[in-house]
Amino acid sequence: MAARTFPSVGQSPIDAYTTGRVPASYFEFAGTVTTGQEWHGNEIVAAPVLTSGSSFVGQNIVVTPTGTSGSWVSGSYTKVAINPSTFIAGGYISAAEFELAISGTLQTCDFGVIALDGNQSNTFSPVMPRGAYILLNDFGATEIPNLFRLMGFTTGADTDTTSLFAATTTGAAVSHTLKIMVGTTPYWIMVSNTQSG
Repeated sequence: MAARTFPSVGQSPIDAYTTGRVPASYFEFAGTVTTGQEWHGNEIVAAPVLTSGSSFVGQNIVVTPTGTSGSWVSGSYTKVAINPSTFIAGGYISAAEFELAISGTLQTCDFGVIALDGNQSNTFSPVMPRGAYILLNDFGATEIPNLFRLMGFTTGADTDTTSLFAATTTGAAVSHTLKIMVGTTPYWIMVSNTQSG
């Protein structure tokens, strides 16, 4: 990988940010990761002591675009460009990975590996009909065939209401629907509020 050259001219990261001349932070690595090791391009380690009503965020990114035109904007973008035939014989590849590790006695609270917060206050009517919590785009020549792939889960038995994935011997009555959109066409997935009929 050829090293990239930026017109630094003695600028500080803050100067780089305000002038837009160079990245506010930049990391490039083209070496060999030693067998059996895992190296990190960006490492943040924190051990905050929280008190009542306090919060902590390991990394906070705020993007406030302006203007009246543009192609797209994203608060964070990650990409892995790889030829797996030359890299990996097992395991998996992902552009991003998140882990929530909970130990001890869990207090009464909601928790999730990922939290998606919608905070919409625009004046469109109807309210942005193509808006969604998750957008799935496929840009490759070969489409990804599955929406989800569950790994490491045990299949629950009939009437099991605590397992993520469970078998059922009788069809459950449809009680609700979930709306999705494929392209610009809406569809409704039939769901039930009981495990089986």
